[in-house]
Amino acid sequence: MENPEILHSSRMSIKMKNKLKRRRSSLPSSRAVAAGRRVKTLKELIPSSHECVGADALFTKTADYILLLQLKVQVMQTMIDLLSSNSDGH
Repeated sequence: MENPEILHSSRMSIKMKNKLKRRRSSLPSSRAVAAGRRVKTLKELIPSSHECVGADALFTKTADYILLLQLKVQVMQTMIDLLSSNSDGH
């Protein structure tokens, strides 16, 4: 027959482990905190991102903004090319 003290202590141990697991799972992990900081920083960099609800919308908005910036660079490069060719002809 099992010793009641040992049985009781093992039950307490399981209860304590379960309690600790619940407590740990309720605390944000360091990865989650770091990801949250990165998302916050991204929101500060992307115009109108305060309207985004959820990471998916923010990432879509970010991709759109990157495409817009690439297009602006291409337009400016074309303008530079045109203006420099006009000044060479004068």
